[in-house]
Amino acid sequence: RPRHQERAAERHLAGRGVKTVFLEVEENNQPAQRLYERTGFSIVGRRERYYRQAGGDELNALVMRRDLS
Repeated sequence: RPRHQERAAERHLAGRGVKTVFLEVEENNQPAQRLYERTGFSIVGRRERYYRQAGGDELNALVMRRDLS
């Protein structure tokens, strides 16, 4: 079922002219990175100090991209 939902979302976005999707994920979040990579995203950049934790620590984000066309 999730794969079917993923394809439906792709069709919906492509039908609206969306050709590329970007997202940010905290660079130490390996489970999320693997999930996104399995669904076709690849790492295309890094944002320094993108996230701030409650204690004030700043964490980097990886920028990921997926082409829908």
